Amino acid sequence: MTVQFGKYGYYLKCGDCGGNTPAKPVCAACGQPGKVSKRGLEFTATCAGGHTWAYWTNPA
Repeated sequence: MTVQFGKYGYYLKCGDCGGNTPAKPVCAACGQPGKVSKRGLEFTATCAGGHTWAYWTNPA
């Protein structure tokens, strides 16, 4: 699995079957939806409540 960016935003893509699903992180602390951001191979998510967490790291 890798995180990719497309026409509708970030999504998770399966390398085996080619299927995909939207990347919709939810904050474990407050339950609010998170917004994904990218830095290199690492993806983080931030919610409106101000919480930030590691969401995904793509393989090199």
